[in-house]
Amino acid sequence: MATDDSAHPASIFAAYRIEALTDGVFAIAMTLLVIELKLPDPHAIRSAAELAQALANLSPKAIAWTISFCVLAFFWVGHHRVFGHVRRTDGPLLTLNLAELGVVTLMPFSCSLIGEFPGSLVAQAIYSANMFLLAVAALAVARRIHLHPALCSEPMARPTYESARLRIGAVMVISVLAVLVGSLFTVPVVGNLAFMLMTVINPLSRRIERRQLARLGPAP
Repeated sequence: MATDDSAHPASIFAAYRIEALTDGVFAIAMTLLVIELKLPDPHAIRSAAELAQALANLSPKAIAWTISFCVLAFFWVGHHRVFGHVRRTDGPLLTLNLAELGVVTLMPFSCSLIGEFPGSLVAQAIYSANMFLLAVAALAVARRIHLHPALCSEPMARPTYESARLRIGAVMVISVLAVLVGSLFTVPVVGNLAFMLMTVINPLSRRIERRQLARLGPAP
């Protein structure tokens, strides 16, 4: 007979501890992204033209940093929103959250890889795989919270979960699309421009969520 972890105090964890750890991991990962954006060697620069060329050579790393930072910010905001419902956490939710953080810590590596080897489809595939796994982990966390209202101070409404699933699912699709687009160009990093689609999908999903919540009306 299955048992509910929420019925056993020993399996309950304080939500604020997990949130604090999550904020710290995201902050460190987002900071480490910028490490590869190093200043050109001043001893090798002898003119303004050479400086401009050296800065232009940094553009693949700058693009990788911009996209990676925005995606991590997107997932941090999403985590903040879903955990806003959580009053306490159990073992499975803790495990899923740690799995998401584990994928987050890989982002500086994959960002550095795609920035250093923008012409490599392998590098693009690894970078996109990192994004895909991050989306899978985030969706698992949101699903656990939605399906276990006993962990929540306020249950996650169905439209809120559906909206999160749409946004996270879009990242999965875009991650695959980035590799497919990258395979068509001599510089596969161009595929990362597919992630710009999130600027459209994100506000669209929130608009749909607001309309559905309005239709449901205030909770009784």
